[in-house]
Amino acid sequence: MGVLQVRKPNGRMPPQIVAPSVSWLTRWRLRFAALRLRRGALREDVYRLARWLRYEVVAEADAEASESTTVDVVLTEAGQVAGLTRSGTVLEAGEAGACAGVWRFLASLGVRRCHLDARLDRDQLMETVVFLWALRAAVAARRMSGPGRSALAALYTEPGVHIACTEVSLRGAELRVRSSYCTTQFDHIVDWFERGPRTLRDHRTYFRAAGLYAGMAVMLVTGPSLFYASIHALWYEAILLGLASVVLFGLVYVAMMVIGRVEYDNEEKTEQLARALQDLHRYTDRIGTDLDRARQVQEKFLPRPERMPHQQHIRWASRFEPAERVGGDYFDVAAVDEDRVVILFSDVCGHGMSAAFLTAVLKSTFLGWLDHHTGLDTLANELNSHLVRLAPSGSFAAVFLALYDTRCGRLEYANCGHQPEPWLCPAEAKETVRPLSNARNLLLGIEPRLALQIRSLYLKPGDTLLFVSDGVVESAGEDDPYRTGELTAFLGQRRAAEVGRLVDEIRAWADGPRAAPARLDDRAILGLQVRALACERPTVDQMAADAYVI
Repeated sequence: MGVLQVRKPNGRMPPQIVAPSVSWLTRWRLRFAALRLRRGALREDVYRLARWLRYEVVAEADAEASESTTVDVVLTEAGQVAGLTRSGTVLEAGEAGACAGVWRFLASLGVRRCHLDARLDRDQLMETVVFLWALRAAVAARRMSGPGRSALAALYTEPGVHIACTEVSLRGAELRVRSSYCTTQFDHIVDWFERGPRTLRDHRTYFRAAGLYAGMAVMLVTGPSLFYASIHALWYEAILLGLASVVLFGLVYVAMMVIGRVEYDNEEKTEQLARALQDLHRYTDRIGTDLDRARQVQEKFLPRPERMPHQQHIRWASRFEPAERVGGDYFDVAAVDEDRVVILFSDVCGHGMSAAFLTAVLKSTFLGWLDHHTGLDTLANELNSHLVRLAPSGSFAAVFLALYDTRCGRLEYANCGHQPEPWLCPAEAKETVRPLSNARNLLLGIEPRLALQIRSLYLKPGDTLLFVSDGVVESAGEDDPYRTGELTAFLGQRRAAEVGRLVDEIRAWADGPRAAPARLDDRAILGLQVRALACERPTVDQMAADAYVI
């Protein structure tokens, strides 16, 4: 079995892992298999799949300036496409769904999930299918014996077997096909050309050697003829050869000087690029340092559970994981007075520094409101006013506001566009776990004037209130993007858990099998669990007035 060479002295070759290639005997077997598949329907389906990858998937990735061009295909046992995504983005089956022959063939080999490099061309895809078809019996049984056993052994490992500048691996029911770098028997010539002759490695050498090389060219080309003409007194021919020698000398001399000048320009450009690269590295490092400091500042925005107010009456728990170094999810908790706690849970549009700036606007407004704390309606209107005035056009914030009274357990709340809505997990089993969905308002930062709707309810000891951002519940599917029903059932089974453990379990649930393939959004979780009430429970008449509108 041959081995793909992946490292050369000049560092030209990018791969880091050696991918074994097929032996010469297996190559001949693949050629015969290709002849048998040449006129079959499977070949047309492979070409159709290649066209779909090139003209739809790659075109969309280029239009979005996406670096990832890997397509994930989920198959059923019958060989039908059950899911199609690129970097977490759900794709329409389109032309790919019409490649039924390819999918049925892969399903017959026990493949249920394919990871395809979208930049594969049709010949690479065809060579991969030919390889699997030629060894289909052994591949379906996951055997490593029989003809092509060396290639089979490599197929079941990482990075796989090397075929037609692709790396093909099969791990369980998962097939991976990705482009890779490959060498040819002419690579040593390319290396010599890139290194250049040892005697001509500097532009000054070309300038100094121009006359020498021009003279050598004259001696080699016209010297023997000129010598012969002189001996035999062929003066006419000798004069012509002399003129030709002068012309040849001049041409070679000029060529050497031009090449030297080109080399000089290349050396200067290389030096300029090296300096530019160093400047870019320094700039990148400086940006990274600034982002690290910004993240430290943003982490200071968030209250720590052990420092949250009214610990004798409330258990707190929280988690925060930005998708980038800084993010747009922000929550805050503060004591309004000796008995009340205000809660702010928000998700700002976008990611990165722009979103972090808007969270700073929310934080400063929240701290300013604490100085007078006149009510949730005032807080919501101040947040909205500052966002409208300071945020760029098209920016907004989804904010959930709540005011909790530890004396009687009364919770006032208003939801300004936040999805998913917080979940209430009653301690009593007879009550249902449900999202707080009856106080919906407009997103903040959209309109200058805000018509606010506020609701209230009473929490009992043991009740838990959970806030989660959309990054926690985002799903690869489109039927229930926030997985509301799934999370409601999950919380219903764990309503009696301590809030810290419950937050950890939600964090683990977020990475479950139905999560989006790539996490693109920030994650924030805040949990509140009532320990005890500071005073007696409210009367029935008080609890009847649990909703009002401002």
